[in-house]
Amino acid sequence: GIKGTGSIQGKQQVGGLIGEVRDKDVTIKESYASVKTEGDIDVGGLVGSLYLSTTISEPAIENSFALGEVTGTNSVGGLIGSNYYSNTIKNSYAAVKVNSEGDRKGGLVGVNYYNRLTITNCYYNSSITGLTTPVEQAKTTDELTSKVTFTNWDFENVWDIKDGSSYPFLRSLPVPDHEYMPDMLYPVTLRLADTNNTSISLAWNKVESIQRYELEVDGTIVDVGLDTSYLHDNLHLGEQHTYRIRAVNEDVYSSWSPRLVITLLEAPFNIKAVAQDDSIIVTWDYVNNAAEYVIEINGNRTYKTDTTTYVHKDVLKNKQYFYRVKAKNISSGDWSEVASAINWSNEKPAICLAANNWLKDLVDNDEVEILLKCNGFDDLYTVQFDLSYDADKVSILMGNIKNIMETQEDNTYISVLNDDQTGKLKVLASLLGKREGKKGQFDIVSIKLKLKSNDTTLNLDSNTLRIVNSLSKYCDVDESASINIKVLSNR
Repeated sequence: GIKGTGSIQGKQQVGGLIGEVRDKDVTIKESYASVKTEGDIDVGGLVGSLYLSTTISEPAIENSFALGEVTGTNSVGGLIGSNYYSNTIKNSYAAVKVNSEGDRKGGLVGVNYYNRLTITNCYYNSSITGLTTPVEQAKTTDELTSKVTFTNWDFENVWDIKDGSSYPFLRSLPVPDHEYMPDMLYPVTLRLADTNNTSISLAWNKVESIQRYELEVDGTIVDVGLDTSYLHDNLHLGEQHTYRIRAVNEDVYSSWSPRLVITLLEAPFNIKAVAQDDSIIVTWDYVNNAAEYVIEINGNRTYKTDTTTYVHKDVLKNKQYFYRVKAKNISSGDWSEVASAINWSNEKPAICLAANNWLKDLVDNDEVEILLKCNGFDDLYTVQFDLSYDADKVSILMGNIKNIMETQEDNTYISVLNDDQTGKLKVLASLLGKREGKKGQFDIVSIKLKLKSNDTTLNLDSNTLRIVNSLSKYCDVDESASINIKVLSNR
């Protein structure tokens, strides 16, 4: 929210906070003006003129107020001078003296053209203005200092009031200097700093000239002195915790901050990725208290959804895609395990490089296994291919390259030549004996490597790729994509 104070003079579209609002993406929330405003036409205690568009989906003004005095010739209002299009104001008030000799004046709105403005739970001080209509909006000073007047207003997290002696004021902003406003300390803004599986870290702004902060933790008040951070530890996943804070100086306080409700979210379980047509459908189990989920694709791109399904459209053929999901509300849970899928071509046989595991850190003993997979073959006997890589980023583990077309090594053959200067690996893998080649979808070769970098790419050279069947005939193969290997971030 924002605040405006002092005095403002102009001619047209003069407001205590904003002169004119035309952009449909602008909304005024948790803001106030305590201003002496003077103009000619379209003069308002908060906004001079409100245009916007009929496409706006949120209230133009919500949880806001105006104090002071407005003076103008015509279209003069305690909150808004004039409204032109279909807009909504909600849960707001004006305690403003309205000075105008014109017919178009009002305690809340000076003129509402074609009655396009929807006014919900908004009020003005009839004791100051001398105006009494609309009746449902007109309230005396005594009524405006009584909490029961304000139907469906949030006095837990947005508004505060000294019942019987003050107008409502906003918890998030400094209280203006006014005869019907209390003496309060500067507000404290509580925020989430960090979480892990067992703790919640909080932080807040420093307030000058106070004795201490009081932090309410799950209903218990903790004196944290003048610290501006707090660690709540020894917690468990799935637990919900509530916090709020205020500043204290002898018998003067700030308002309690809005409640911060935090759940240590579990990682989504049972994540699956299934290729279908030209899409890959990712699903996972619901996480309690999750407001939304973040889906990570191939270690970098992220998308959000409030369901437990994500459809990744227009994926490439014969390429592996891998996914992680984490739950979010005000905090984020841990990432799920990785799920992967390949959108195989149905037009001809195909091969694909695919990771079989993913690293979260570069640790000396950690290895990544890359598999050469295939699909749609009726008779695959021998494969020869070149794999290029960046030798500054990858080390090939020569003793860990295996032909895995059969479980019995006696039935297979593999020959490997690696040039770690140019980053070129040559592999020949074959079945042995007089027999028919393998059919369907299966793994051909396993290559283990060590990463020297967080991000690298392996390329299969299509020009040197040769696949032969048991009759010594070459097989026609669809194009395959390169594979990008990333160390996955924990954030």
